[in-house]
Amino acid sequence: MKYWQLLEIVKYLQKFKKIESIYRIDQFTLKIEFDYKNNIYFYMKRGESLIYKKDNDLRQNQFNRPFDIQLSNRLNKAKISKIEIINNDKIIKIDVQLMNKYKITNSSIQFEFTGKHTNIIILNEDNIIIEALNHVSEFQSVRYVKVGEKLENPPAPNFNFLIPDQQIENIDNFLLENYFNLLNINLTREKNRAKKIIEEKRDRLKKHLAEFESKETVSARADEFNKYGEIVLANFYMIDEYNSIIETVDFNGLPISFKRPTEAKDNSHMAKIFFHNARRLRKKSENLSIEINSINRKLDFFEQLLFAIDNSKSLEEIAILTGRESEKTREAVQQDEPIEIFWIEGYKIMLGRNEKGNINLLERSKANDWWLHLKDRPSAHMIINTDRREISEHILYESAKLLAKLSVSKSSFSHGDKLLIDATRRKFVRIQNGANVLYTNYKTFIIDI
Repeated sequence: MKYWQLLEIVKYLQKFKKIESIYRIDQFTLKIEFDYKNNIYFYMKRGESLIYKKDNDLRQNQFNRPFDIQLSNRLNKAKISKIEIINNDKIIKIDVQLMNKYKITNSSIQFEFTGKHTNIIILNEDNIIIEALNHVSEFQSVRYVKVGEKLENPPAPNFNFLIPDQQIENIDNFLLENYFNLLNINLTREKNRAKKIIEEKRDRLKKHLAEFESKETVSARADEFNKYGEIVLANFYMIDEYNSIIETVDFNGLPISFKRPTEAKDNSHMAKIFFHNARRLRKKSENLSIEINSINRKLDFFEQLLFAIDNSKSLEEIAILTGRESEKTREAVQQDEPIEIFWIEGYKIMLGRNEKGNINLLERSKANDWWLHLKDRPSAHMIINTDRREISEHILYESAKLLAKLSVSKSSFSHGDKLLIDATRRKFVRIQNGANVLYTNYKTFIIDI
């Protein structure tokens, strides 16, 4: 950002008296809710720093790093003492006081819009570094940023920043415009990045599917091994135990030859190996259609995910769809388990890919978890794991929107369509048969597609 723009923004911020809440919404973006629900976002990626406002608010996860803990402990509900530009540089410093029953804690948060050295630094009243978004060692810069050390100001610029006569007429509109500019720059890039990851997974799965033998081929091989085993038993004493190639006659009196298994110790062991291989291949033949169906459902899900990414309207939506930047420890899910996991603001969202996955979700969910489903239409079941926490309408709506996005396809989608999503506590869902349920005490969300 330009120096003169930061000067204007600081004048705007100086009207605020309190920080109601402060937290990261993604790896590089800090949200501050000032008094009267004024939300300002500080995007502090190196070389791309920006201050903006936006109407919607959605984050994939809650961050719990030391930096985030100090943000909460020192700045949540804090009274603002001063907001200023320091060192005649592109650095905004906010001084705050946090009062409790026993003492007053003075702290500062410093936003440094300084190109490759962009940073957010939390300080105590003596300018000692409490935490920082980016730690900088003495090997990286002459001005290092280390917890417990005093923060020195960077060298003052040896030039004067250009300050135009024209001022920003409307700061709110300017900050909103900043957001849309950031969105336009990053949205296409993030969509392409996310789609590339999904497409690579899809293509690997397609390649794996193409390598499958047909059910008929597997059954024929099972019959062949079984036949070899029976021939060995029928000609047990006529087969030389030392020949690697068995040459004998089949049950029609026709000559036949086959290779002795290298691990066979004798003729009896050889027959057992052939029968074992026959049983294994018959079982594989029986399960082949189930496995192929499972892979096809996974491929269908990838196509729905690609379509949802294509129609995403924010970076936060893409992050949720792809699981990017999740700080939660993901519960181990087997590769063939038909369940997908997403995260919205620290809540685990589980989605069944097929009937088996839906049944699994219904069985593993708790009474106070939330269950979501398309109204009067077949769809995947969704479970929001609450961990006994109260869940806001905002989380329910965003989860319903996620379910809607993953329930449409290119063939069924048209702009302006609306989907109805029912949501209720799991304790109000009664299983009838398999994944078929009856439910009560629900609320319905209308989602624009």
